[in-house]
Amino acid sequence: MRKKHILSVIAFIALAIAGCKKEASKSNQNTQTDNSKLIVGKWERTSNVDTVIYQNGQKDISGGITYNDYTYVFNSDGTGTFYQFTTKAFDIKYALSGQQINVTVTQAYKQDGTPASVHIIPYTIKFVKLTDNQLMVRSDTTTVNVNGVSMHAIMVDTYTKYPQ
Repeated sequence: MRKKHILSVIAFIALAIAGCKKEASKSNQNTQTDNSKLIVGKWERTSNVDTVIYQNGQKDISGGITYNDYTYVFNSDGTGTFYQFTTKAFDIKYALSGQQINVTVTQAYKQDGTPASVHIIPYTIKFVKLTDNQLMVRSDTTTVNVNGVSMHAIMVDTYTKYPQ
C-alpha cells in the first residue's frame, strides 16, 4: 500500500512539473507575440542614461545625454529605418529573439540622403522594458570608420513611441 502511495505522489509531481513546463513555454510564446506587436511603430529616444565609447580599445567618452536625436521605425514586416535627428541614416532589417532585437543595416545614407557605402557590423539591442509606449534598451555596438578606427559603444536608452 505504501509503495502505491509513493508511486502516486511521484506520478503527481511528474505531471505537475510537465504541466508547468508547458505553461512556461506557452507564456514565452505569448510574450514573443506580444513583443512583435508592441515593437511596431516609430520610437524616439527621449533619454540616455549612460554612454561609454571606446576607440581602439581605449575608453574615450563617458556620460549621459538627454535629447531626442535617434528615432527607430519598426515595421510589422521586419524592416525599418533609423534616423539621426531628422536625417534618414539607415534602412534596417530586424528580428526579435527573447529580450533582444537583432538589427542588420541594409543601406546607409549620407546627410544629403544619397546612399553611402560604409562597413557597418550588425548589432543587437537588448531591451530591458517594452510596453505600448516605452522601450528601454541596452545596446552594445562595434563599428569601424573609414580611417580604420574601431569604435565600441555601450548605451542605455529610453525611447517613447509616437502616437499612431
